Amino acid sequence: MPYMVIIALTRNGKKNKPLSLDFKVGPAGEYFYNKNKHPQDYPDAKLLNEEVNFIQGEFQKYFFTIRAYHFNGTSLRDVDLFSTEAELLQMLRDENVNVSDLTTAQTYHLRKIEYNLRNGGSGRSKENTEYHLNKIKMMSKI
Repeated sequence: MPYMVIIALTRNGKKNKPLSLDFKVGPAGEYFYNKNKHPQDYPDAKLLNEEVNFIQGEFQKYFFTIRAYHFNGTSLRDVDLFSTEAELLQMLRDENVNVSDLTTAQTYHLRKIEYNLRNGGSGRSKENTEYHLNKIKMMSKI
């Protein structure tokens, strides 16, 4: 059965803001199509007794939420959304590393960090991530 990523986008301000991504945890839901409702009405829904990960952020004058769903044939059900790329961008932002200024050598370390994040965050992966992040920051100071 297919999975879907849905992005809700709203304009939230008059000033342009830089890209920000944050992982959030919130209640999961299940959403059902009701043919008796107007197509623009909110679907029938029920809260599930679990929580899921999703991404929220801002860019320019917009606020967005990115959530993932599984279509099981009768409903859309919230599922965890995890993005190692988003986690990497958030990590770099927290460390004040500007991606557009990275050299080819720093990009090598960036790819290693992303690989380690995809590898599940084992103890060795965490050590490697710290090592490569420190290399990127040291190269930025030169």
